[in-house]
Amino acid sequence: QLTTSAFEGCVALESVSGIANITSAPSAFAGTEALATINISGTIIPNHAFEGSAIEEVLYNDAQVVPTEVGESAFANATAIELMDLSKATLIGKNAFNGAENFVGTDAKSRNVVNITTGTINDGILSGTAVVRVQFVPAAATSLDLGLDIFGAAAALKQVKFTVPVNNGNG
Repeated sequence: QLTTSAFEGCVALESVSGIANITSAPSAFAGTEALATINISGTIIPNHAFEGSAIEEVLYNDAQVVPTEVGESAFANATAIELMDLSKATLIGKNAFNGAENFVGTDAKSRNVVNITTGTINDGILSGTAVVRVQFVPAAATSLDLGLDIFGAAAALKQVKFTVPVNNGNG
């Protein structure tokens, strides 16, 4: 199991062989500028895990991870990440993808729709991304709590769909 900041700032790190257990390792690969792909051992991505990195793809069992949790600023300013299915995430931390300017969500077949199923939408989660469509479909909640600046500077955003009432208008 990796520890906090295990490879933070290792700008030349290109590969990690095997499966990395990052569940309890905040900032494990933050600032890694050459690491494009990693295979992780679980579906929890901790706070700041890939912040400011060049990560393109996070795998679980050699397939694109479908995370159950994405920590605070996990992919903030990770400009190479494009695709990730967030439909199973019960937690998406503040600023999770803030500044991940190429992040579009799922894939072209799904028309780049980001499906969010958590009932609490934290501040800045998709701010500064290339997301085009977002659908809030909370699995267990009957209403949504919106954070601040959820989509700030998401210039490509064209459509937002709420399937339950919104509790506040801060987003």
